Amino acid sequence: LQPRCYVLKEVELVNDKEYYSILIILTTQNFRIFGLCNNYGYVIMLSAAEDIMVIQEGGNVTKQIQNCEDHITARHCTAISTGAVLLADNLPSLFVKLTFPFFMHRIPFVFRHLLVCLLQASSYFVVAFSVNVPMSLAGVCFAAFGSGIGEISYLALASHYPTLAIAAWSSGTGAAGLLGSFSYAFLTDRSMADLQPKVALLIQLFIPIVFAITYFFVLVVPEDVHQPGWNPKTWIVPDDGHEHEVRNTDDEAEEEYKDNNNASRLKVPQRKLTFIERVQLIV
Repeated sequence: LQPRCYVLKEVELVNDKEYYSILIILTTQNFRIFGLCNNYGYVIMLSAAEDIMVIQEGGNVTKQIQNCEDHITARHCTAISTGAVLLADNLPSLFVKLTFPFFMHRIPFVFRHLLVCLLQASSYFVVAFSVNVPMSLAGVCFAAFGSGIGEISYLALASHYPTLAIAAWSSGTGAAGLLGSFSYAFLTDRSMADLQPKVALLIQLFIPIVFAITYFFVLVVPEDVHQPGWNPKTWIVPDDGHEHEVRNTDDEAEEEYKDNNNASRLKVPQRKLTFIERVQLIV
């Protein structure tokens, strides 16, 4: 939880303009990765929906007929359709977006990011090693919760950066739809990698790792973003007007943070939204 030493600290810059250009490039790439990794799990679960249901019903994915049938004599019915996966992949995220904005601002971004990464990794493990349909759907819900928390968190974090961060985030979320679906199709298709869905899901665990590394070791955090220290009092973001007082409870960590943080020029003025304004944003 100690303030981080950033990559930019070791870069010898010729002038402020070059420094600012590198900050902008890093910010753009970081938020593009955030958008990609945050929505990646959601796309993977949708792509694996049919495989998840087939496996839990005792079927063999590798024996499924991929060719069109000449004559359809019966409907292919299942006890639980892939629509259950679609609901499990959307309802938790919807719940998060409707409720969490009212209190999420009190939780530091570093804790939110850690939670998102853990939820994504857990979802891959749970679905890969599931033994029944409820367990599989629970794993899908983990991915949905992580995606929902990540969306409201990283969009809020983007408000501390130039508007280019929003564009980068949007491009990343769009890329997640393509890369996620194509990667799962490549790994499981019989004419390509021909891997079992379990193995394909476990391979995707590198995404939460990239996600964590990007935030904890690459992202340059502005000074107005609350950074928790070892003191438990700093683990909750204080209300406006009291932040300075709380941060001073850990003078040594605060001094180190100021020395290491080189992103002050990315700072964007912020204000606290009222309850009515938050409801209007959600609606």
